[in-house]
Amino acid sequence: MFFVRATLVDIDGMADASSYTGPQLVGVTASGGDADYLFGNAEVKLPHCTMIPAAPGPWGVKGARRDVCDIQIASAGDPVTGARVDVGNNEPDIIWH
Repeated sequence: MFFVRATLVDIDGMADASSYTGPQLVGVTASGGDADYLFGNAEVKLPHCTMIPAAPGPWGVKGARRDVCDIQIASAGDPVTGARVDVGNNEPDIIWH
């Protein structure tokens, strides 16, 4: 079990943020594959990682910050070493290592 954490910042004050759930973070393993999800789109609270599918208010305010944590599953022999987010619109993924 691995935890992918990120801090999201609403840079431009998104107009209709009520339905925004944030990016889908995907764990990237050492071999370059995708890690598996444990809980999907459920709310999960652990002492060091809380997964909340919907953004808390006031998310539509310029400069608002949100900490996110996703639980990823991978084998010890091929651990999660980074994360990626699908940008969409035929743009390449953003990958962090």
